[in-house]
Amino acid sequence: MSRRYGKSIGTLPWMRFGSPALRMLAVLVLVATVLVAEPAQSVSKQDVERACAASSQALRDLEAAEARLDTATAELNDVWSRTESVTAKEVNLREIVDVSEREMRDTQGDVVERAVEVYMTGGTSDLSTVFFSAESVNEVLAAQEIVEAAADTDVGAIERLDALTSETERLRGDILEARDELRELGTQMEARAAELEAARNDAIVARDRLSGRCAELKAQFDAEQKARAAREAAARRGAAGGVGPIGGFICPVSGSVSFINDWGFPRSGGRTHKGTDMFAPRGTPLVAVLDGVATAGSNRLGGTTVHLRTAGGLRFYYAHLEAVAAGIGKGTPVSRGTVIGYVGDSGNARGGSPHLHFGITTNRPVNPFPTVRAAC
Repeated sequence: MSRRYGKSIGTLPWMRFGSPALRMLAVLVLVATVLVAEPAQSVSKQDVERACAASSQALRDLEAAEARLDTATAELNDVWSRTESVTAKEVNLREIVDVSEREMRDTQGDVVERAVEVYMTGGTSDLSTVFFSAESVNEVLAAQEIVEAAADTDVGAIERLDALTSETERLRGDILEARDELRELGTQMEARAAELEAARNDAIVARDRLSGRCAELKAQFDAEQKARAAREAAARRGAAGGVGPIGGFICPVSGSVSFINDWGFPRSGGRTHKGTDMFAPRGTPLVAVLDGVATAGSNRLGGTTVHLRTAGGLRFYYAHLEAVAAGIGKGTPVSRGTVIGYVGDSGNARGGSPHLHFGITTNRPVNPFPTVRAAC
C-alpha cells in the first residue's frame, strides 16, 4: 500500500536511505509545511530604524567628543609652549644676572679701591672708622663717608649697581610667578584632557555597541524578510500550483512512496528543482500515468530516463531510473499502468537515496506535487 505525504514519517524510505543532508532537508520541509501558522516577525522595520538612528547619534556624539579633546589638547600644548618660553627667558636672565654680579663685584672693588686711595691721600679721618668697624663690604659701600669721598664716576657706578640689582630681583620674581601660574594651568589642562579622553573612549564604546546593534537588527530583519518571501513562494508553489488533479491520472510509482513539495528547491549551478522527487525502494516499478507514447533515453543530469507524451499534449518525465522496462524504446505506445521502468539513482542522483524525479510539462514545466498528491 502506498504511503501519502504527511503519513508515517518514521518509515519513509528517504529516512532510511541516502545522504544525511537530503534527509535533513526533507524533514525541515515537512516541519515547515505542518506548521500552518506563520512565525511572528521578531524585528520590525521601525526597530531597525530606531537602532540605526541611535547608532548615527552615537557617531555624532563621538565626533563632538573628539573635537573637544582636540581643542583641549591644543590648549594644553600652548600652555607647555608658553612654559618653555618662560623657561628660556629664565635661562637668559640667569646669564644677565651672572654678568650683573660680575659687574657688581668689579664695582665694589673699584669703590673700595677709590675709598682707600682717598684715605691714603689724607681724606676724612672718619674713613678709618668706617673700614675697621664695618662687618661687610656692603656696609662700607653704603657708608656716607665713602659716598662723599668717591668721585662722581664712582657714585654713578654705585647707582648702576643698585639699579641692576633691583631689576634683576624684579625679573626673577616675575619669572617665578609666571612659572608657578603656568604650572598650575598645565595641571588643570592635563586633568581636563584626561576627562575628555575618557569621555571620548566612552563614546567609542557606545558607538561600537549601537553600531553593532544596528547591524545585528538589520541582518535579522533582512533574514526574516527573506524567510518570509521564501514561505510565500513555497505557498504559491503548493496545492494551488501546477495543474492539479488530472482525469484518469494514476500514481507513477507502483508501490510504497514518499514525497514532499520540493518544487523550486535550489540545485547546483544556480538551477531550481523542476519536478517532484518520489522516494521508493530501488527497483520499485514505475508505470505510465496515462495512455500515451513512451520514449527511453538518457542524459547527464537525469541518467536513465523515459518521456511519456499523451494525446492531450501533456508530457511526463521520469528520471534517475535503475533501468527501462523491456520493450520500451523510441515512441513506444503504452497504456495507463504499463510498467515503463524501475526506481534507481542514475545521473546526478548517483549514491543518494533511490527515487523517481517526476516532471510534468504543458507548454512549460509545472509543479507536479498537486497532481501526484491527489493520485498517490
